[in-house]
Amino acid sequence: MIKLLPEDIKRLPELKEAISLTDYAVLNRYPGDLEPVTEKEYKEAVKLAEKIVAWAEGSISKTS
Repeated sequence: MIKLLPEDIKRLPELKEAISLTDYAVLNRYPGDLEPVTEKEYKEAVKLAEKIVAWAEGSISKTS
């Protein structure tokens, strides 16, 4: 999806890290014998997600 963005939209370095958030979606939909998420992992994932959402909201508002 990153490759589909218009060239004039600034890309955050964290966008590539955002792929790691997919693991949390899968983990919650398909529980199994996976390691539980630690509090540190949880906080890091939330911080990353908040940064990506803020970037996306800012990018959308600039193009609207």
